[in-house]
Amino acid sequence: MKLLTASNQAAGLWSLPVRDKLRVLRTLALAQLQARQAIRPYQQLRYWSTVPFRHGPVDVVKYSATPSPDNPSRPLQWSNPKGLQDEMIRHLREDRTMGCFDFGIQFLDPDRMTYWGKHWDASFWIENASVEWSEAEAPFHTVARLTLLPRSQLGPEESDATYFDVTGHSTPDSTPLGSINRARWPAEAASRKARMHACGRVAGAP
Repeated sequence: MKLLTASNQAAGLWSLPVRDKLRVLRTLALAQLQARQAIRPYQQLRYWSTVPFRHGPVDVVKYSATPSPDNPSRPLQWSNPKGLQDEMIRHLREDRTMGCFDFGIQFLDPDRMTYWGKHWDASFWIENASVEWSEAEAPFHTVARLTLLPRSQLGPEESDATYFDVTGHSTPDSTPLGSINRARWPAEAASRKARMHACGRVAGAP
């Protein structure tokens, strides 16, 4: 945040401690890799949380939704700026087999997990969202399968009224954890308020 809000970002980066400089550079490198990855239809993408959540009174987990290799799709139209959206709508309307995803949970296990060859306490893994939890050390466990519903795309009014509030809609046993989750709640609320205002709705309306 110091870097993003600095009037001169180069000076803001220079003012950070060495460890934070390295973290910023690592995060920027990861973002570039993600931005340059191959683009595939939504129903063929893997989704996962980069931030942790409570799983009951003791455990901490991350989530993942892994697509079935049999999920049908058609090649994306690269000249179409809405190509991803149009392909998803086409899939929901036309394909006989709907895309499905294995939903998995990954347990935080500080005794097994390492970063740069070292073990760290639980707070390190919870607070540092840019540090990946290695699946070789903490594998995902499939607990459910999610299947898309045919012709389930939302209309414009339903889309405008839809929002996510990960913190506000959590239970004590599924509370989001870590610095990013603490920062996201006011950001999500402000974004929702601005969007509802733009749509002529009352802020916070369901």
